[in-house]
Amino acid sequence: MIVAVTGNTGSGKSTVAALFEGWGGRRVDADRIGKEVWREDRALQEKIAGALGPGVTTPGGAVDTKLLGKAVFGDPEKLRLFDAIVQPVLRARIAAELEKARTEAGAVTVLDAALLFEWGLEGSVDYVVVVVAGEEERARRISERHGLTRDEALRRVRSQRSEAEKARRAEYVIENNRSLAELEERAGEVWRAMVRTFPKGEGPGGEE
Repeated sequence: MIVAVTGNTGSGKSTVAALFEGWGGRRVDADRIGKEVWREDRALQEKIAGALGPGVTTPGGAVDTKLLGKAVFGDPEKLRLFDAIVQPVLRARIAAELEKARTEAGAVTVLDAALLFEWGLEGSVDYVVVVVAGEEERARRISERHGLTRDEALRRVRSQRSEAEKARRAEYVIENNRSLAELEERAGEVWRAMVRTFPKGEGPGGEE
């Protein structure tokens, strides 16, 4: 079984994916794969720099993650250009990971992917879990995480697709506006509900 966990920046979707991993899932982190894709490919970095300008590179010519984030969040055209360069390679890598996962009997693979719907990957998984949180709360979290001002954080939050739209397309929605303990409780409910769909004796464990 393959489960996708998605959500907008600051929602806590990676926290939920990590919980699922701790309960027996095998995690595939799309963000990590994405960074590996362009960090390891100099030609791809040159394409990114050529499309977005020298403002995203270090003096040595390498694409810098923080500079890249500042460039694409809040600028839909730059984000579109970046996705057009990276997405085909990234989709192929993720597809290979998921194809491999299908051969592993009795395992749950957890795809941690912020841009699941944007990349059209929802058809490759059995369940979609969307993690949601209020706009101000998400802005606060990413402001603290990345050292951004409130306005910079809000621009990032507002540059993404509507949470409500994503929630409508999911089998499960987890609200994350409160404590970590409450998030873990709700995530546990969702995990157990999904695991129960496994044929008896084949699924992973998880807390009961």
